[in-house]
Amino acid sequence: MVNIRTLIVAIFVLLSESVMATEDLESFKTAEHERVYRELVAELRCPRCQNQNIADSNALVAKDMRNKTRKMVADGASKQEVIDFMVGRYGEFAHYKPPVKMSTVILWLAPALFIIYFLYRIRRQSTRFTTHGRQNKRNEQWNEQQELELKRRIEELERRGDTK
Repeated sequence: MVNIRTLIVAIFVLLSESVMATEDLESFKTAEHERVYRELVAELRCPRCQNQNIADSNALVAKDMRNKTRKMVADGASKQEVIDFMVGRYGEFAHYKPPVKMSTVILWLAPALFIIYFLYRIRRQSTRFTTHGRQNKRNEQWNEQQELELKRRIEELERRGDTK
């Protein structure tokens, strides 16, 4: 009895995996179309899943994007045409490789500029403290020299007997 249950469960598991795997088994007219499709589904990002491409996502919007990509590639659209369509429909976020524009350059350079700025400020502060430290030592030396000079003059005056 246990063996029959195990056999039934094994059959259901095997059948369920094959049912799930049939989603993207649609064939294309040429191997080139299939290659372009595979590249596109790996390169396009699911808007709902954040950082997951549409090939790996199970969201409905990813399924719609895969279907639209499959249809456009089968109709002969180029890779760039499909990307332009998806970016137009879902925004720049839908493409993993956004074009270099002023807004993307700022996003890439801003952290580096902040780091450079703060390193400059830290260097400037440390230089200021060491400079002030040197000036304070000079002032201390000056004060010590002044004090020695005053003691010498007092002793000289005492020797003369001019002190009151």
